[in-house]
Amino acid sequence: MNSVTVGGRTFTFYDAGKGPAIVFLHSFGHNKLMWLPQLDALTSQGYRVLAADFEGHGGTYFDPHGYSIDRLADDTIQLLSHLGVSSAVFAGISMGGYVALKIWKKQPSLFRGLILSNTKAEPDTPEIMERRDRQIDFIKKHGTSAFVNEYAPKRLSPLTISSKPWVLDFISYLNRSIPSDVLIATLWAMKERTDDTPLLDHITVPTLIIVGGDDRHIPVNASQTLSSRIKKSTLVTLDGTSHVSNLEDPDRYNSHILNYLKALDTKESF
Repeated sequence: MNSVTVGGRTFTFYDAGKGPAIVFLHSFGHNKLMWLPQLDALTSQGYRVLAADFEGHGGTYFDPHGYSIDRLADDTIQLLSHLGVSSAVFAGISMGGYVALKIWKKQPSLFRGLILSNTKAEPDTPEIMERRDRQIDFIKKHGTSAFVNEYAPKRLSPLTISSKPWVLDFISYLNRSIPSDVLIATLWAMKERTDDTPLLDHITVPTLIIVGGDDRHIPVNASQTLSSRIKKSTLVTLDGTSHVSNLEDPDRYNSHILNYLKALDTKESF
């Protein structure tokens, strides 16, 4: 694991391999470890992979005041600048996709390409806001471990839980590593996230959109909106997976990413 202090703030991250850069942005309640199947696959294919812990996750600093999705984007931009990364493919899953869209809004020149998985551009609906409020109350009353026991299985498809129980164990382990105050701050940040749908019409880089066919958190129609609005986009549905598709079916997930990167590297049309 790499660690660097920039402006008095410590960031932890992976930076491995050589070649075109790919920046992986993790989802809520997880950290950079969630990308292990992708890091192995892509470093072996000649890519430089970077996966950082968002604020409060892993060993990265945490300041509860003003915590927001925008600040996670600013932190990522600052870290990449420190590392000398001026162009990359950004791959964000769920909350990581929210951050990727904010980075595009702030500094589109950083993007060579974009991969959005199990994510959306729309803000939370009132129903989702209420769900986040319930989750915050649950964490305050019962703590992180009880929240993980209740929440983690809902992120996976029934097929994954029955055939790959280790995936549930792994994401539960990652969830339990996040302090309760960080989980609460992150839920608030997602709840207060602004609408990024207008950005979609202005995304000019080739974009791969991946959605789990059984995703109960962000349904297929949200990914269809992304695909219909982003001009150079390809939409892929991974049947049998839910909200953590990169871990539920890493072979198919990696295959789609590698095909996308090959087309991007050879400047094939999308």
